[in-house]
Amino acid sequence: MADLLTAEEFQRTLSAIHRPAQPQQFPLLQQAIEDAEIGSRAELALFLANVYHDSDGLQRLAEKDNGKGKEFDGGYRYYGRGYLQIAHIYSYRDASEAVLGDELILEKRPERVEKEPQLAWDVAAWVWRERVKPYGTATLEDTVRSLNSDELDGDRSALRRRKQFLRAINKVLQPTADAGEEACPDENDE
Repeated sequence: MADLLTAEEFQRTLSAIHRPAQPQQFPLLQQAIEDAEIGSRAELALFLANVYHDSDGLQRLAEKDNGKGKEFDGGYRYYGRGYLQIAHIYSYRDASEAVLGDELILEKRPERVEKEPQLAWDVAAWVWRERVKPYGTATLEDTVRSLNSDELDGDRSALRRRKQFLRAINKVLQPTADAGEEACPDENDE
């Protein structure tokens, strides 16, 4: 599925969300697309919208303020990290077992997901393949329900940001489509 995205399109998606070029990320992203078993440009747009939201356009690999003020199963050190953020001790164990073959590696050193871009992409691919795809990738809301269902209740500013990213990405990846409206309903329905 590596042919779903060219290097030039990748850079244009970042530009569309007003983030700097990241050419060194392209080979890692290509591998993640394949590992996540992304099968269409529509699904790729959803993946990128979520990745760009969670990482602020590939600018950071940890939750803003390192999750200060939030509670995490297993304690504070298990705050959200990665291109598709994982949080809580159980997610670090699951990702560690799936990606590294040993559930204790990331339990003992969760900061590796933040410090190692290749590992962060491997975890993102695993999250998408195992925690998002089984529950649906037809709409942005389907993917968010799997990633961070709290965004569907109460303050929806994070969901609106994901929608803005999806629209911008779809203008690059699917310029003849209706900017992904079927995958990104009108904000009036919030």
